[in-house]
Amino acid sequence: MNLFNQWVADLSAWIWGPPMIIFLLGGGLFLTFRLKFFQFRFFAHAMRQTVGRIRQNTDHLEGTLTPFQAFTSALASTAGATNIVGVGVAIAIGGPGAMFWMWVIALIGMASKYSEILLGVKYREKNEEGHFVGGPMYYIQKGLGWKWLAVMFAGGLMLEVIPSSMVQSNSIASTAKLSFGWPTWVTGIVMTILTAIVVFGGVKRIGNVAEKIVPIMVIVYLLGAIGVILINIDQLPGVFRDIFVYAFTPISATGGFAGAGVMLAIRWGMARGAYSNEAGMGTASIAHATAQTDHPARQGLWGLFSVTMDTLVICTASGLAVLSAGTWTQVDSTGGEAALAHTVSLAFGQLLGPTAGGLFVSFFLLIFVMTTVGVLIFYGEKQAEYLFGLKFSKFMRVIYVLSMFAGAVGGLKFVWQFLDILLAAIVVPNMIALLFMSKEVKEETEDYIENVYKKEKEEREGELKQEISWRKWNHEQGVRFVQRRRSSMTRTYSVMKEAEPFYFPGNKTGILVQHGFTGTTQSMRPLGEHLAACGYTVYGPRLKGHGTHYEELEGTTYQDWVHSAEAGYCKLKETCSEVFVVGLSMGGTLALHLAHRFPETRGIVLINAALEITNLDQLVTLKEPRFLDAIGSDIKAEGVEELAYEKIPLKSVKEFAELATRTREKVSSISTPTLILVSREDHVVPPANSRWIEDQLRSEDKRVVTLENSYHVATLDNDKQRIQQETEAFIQNRAQA
Repeated sequence: MNLFNQWVADLSAWIWGPPMIIFLLGGGLFLTFRLKFFQFRFFAHAMRQTVGRIRQNTDHLEGTLTPFQAFTSALASTAGATNIVGVGVAIAIGGPGAMFWMWVIALIGMASKYSEILLGVKYREKNEEGHFVGGPMYYIQKGLGWKWLAVMFAGGLMLEVIPSSMVQSNSIASTAKLSFGWPTWVTGIVMTILTAIVVFGGVKRIGNVAEKIVPIMVIVYLLGAIGVILINIDQLPGVFRDIFVYAFTPISATGGFAGAGVMLAIRWGMARGAYSNEAGMGTASIAHATAQTDHPARQGLWGLFSVTMDTLVICTASGLAVLSAGTWTQVDSTGGEAALAHTVSLAFGQLLGPTAGGLFVSFFLLIFVMTTVGVLIFYGEKQAEYLFGLKFSKFMRVIYVLSMFAGAVGGLKFVWQFLDILLAAIVVPNMIALLFMSKEVKEETEDYIENVYKKEKEEREGELKQEISWRKWNHEQGVRFVQRRRSSMTRTYSVMKEAEPFYFPGNKTGILVQHGFTGTTQSMRPLGEHLAACGYTVYGPRLKGHGTHYEELEGTTYQDWVHSAEAGYCKLKETCSEVFVVGLSMGGTLALHLAHRFPETRGIVLINAALEITNLDQLVTLKEPRFLDAIGSDIKAEGVEELAYEKIPLKSVKEFAELATRTREKVSSISTPTLILVSREDHVVPPANSRWIEDQLRSEDKRVVTLENSYHVATLDNDKQRIQQETEAFIQNRAQA
């Protein structure tokens, strides 16, 4: 048996020596060249799309978890012992140069992680419970048609999770016994119960837990590491010199450090780098396949951020703490990894004291490993589901949870030795798939660049150019208008009765209701009162220049109306966790603007939304008269009047035309859930407006309702009750607060 154990150990050491490092590094280099150094060229863009949009609402997109929840779940799997003690071990054996090669494998590995996440999202599917599932087993089978290779990956990972969970739980139990004196069986029971609570709640609970715990523990750990670096700040220049010098030259023995050649620095630096971020292993794509996203490549960008956080930030912080504190030379390099793991504890001991430093590292090892195990079990379940179905995956969930206790008390140790071999059995199939499917990755990336990245960039630049052009036009045309505006600003206009803004406090779901061009809040009050009676928080702002006198309207611009709408939206966000927007006529135009400006908007309701009004093309070419006659109340019901201006400033018509033009350019990028209410007969806004909006919207959650018995101001017309019921049902079915 001892001979067999030694053979397994030697085989594991050989596999995870040069062969696996060359495989991972070579594959990453191939993908880097194939993608034309995408991870470097688009790194800034990736950071804006990930860390820059962490709290962006994506519930309107297909997926189970938010992109951030998928990221933190994947990070929970990789941010563990390797990031803390593993880095110290690598430096204590390979010397400071190991840090350099850790960075190299991270930068190259970004291409692998990006590719596997992209493919994971592209080939994902829904399971029996309606949740998205994906990963290497799916893209290998569906993309390459190689079921045997997919089964090899899934089988390897399904089995690998058992020894991995046992080793992790044993690490926690041993650390808890050493640091806190807890018996291993007590730690085992506690871990088993806590893990069961999380994993039996399903992928959403795992995502929710990871989203809350992972960022906090990473930030606190980084603050501690930075503290160690700061008290040894004078050593930092020498540390960086040693990292770069000894990455390419041997280093002699010093203290407990036995010395290291260049190959030893490369071997340990790359091995720990590969372990820490799991780039090329395919596991991250299982978590990211659940994400709510509109393009596989956009979610792939989280892979770049993941490697950045995992290796370039957390591992670097641990490494610099150990090197600046000098503890890497204070341990016996011949004492095995258990002895070498104390390098980090010794470093934190300089900041917190020997006892507190050890407890700090032990505590974070416990937390990191606990979150790691929870996600590992989720990964294992997905393999069992792929191979044998959903029911069998729930059986394996029980096996995984029980293995936590077995590992904690040191049982079934003969299983542990197969961990590295099983890990290799998942890396090889995944890297083969990435290499053979690199053309698909390239095509998806190019599609993202051409149809998403460039389009969004051109849109931003176009908006800026239009803004500059419009301001220039206003300046050139502005002497007469500015004089009138100044005149109107010096004149005080009182707000018409029933045109005042209204606000009804309610629950955490906010609803912004917006009136139309030259109209007032009077047209939206009945709908607002109905929604308030349903318990929602409702706000109906008065757009600037409206509800007073048409001369004041002449002194405003479309930017003023947009500002009024955005201010109303922000007012609701102060007290509400989600916001819906309802708009009549130009209020619908502004609702589209807000959905584009605030993608987290839960839903919009467009009532005869105005992107074009009758004879608008002719009106914008006129130079006079200064004021046009209004069309009057376009209401079919007898005896009902809309409170609106009897005159319309020609300048304001042109301002509306500019707002409509800008909004039309944004419609195709809006994916917010939308309810479109359109009157069959409308004498102000052609009903074709609403049909065009329906066709152009990117949203898959959209519906059109035709109002048979109303004209333009439908909120006051014969169909007002239907509008209230349809709007209430739309919001009720999508509100989550």
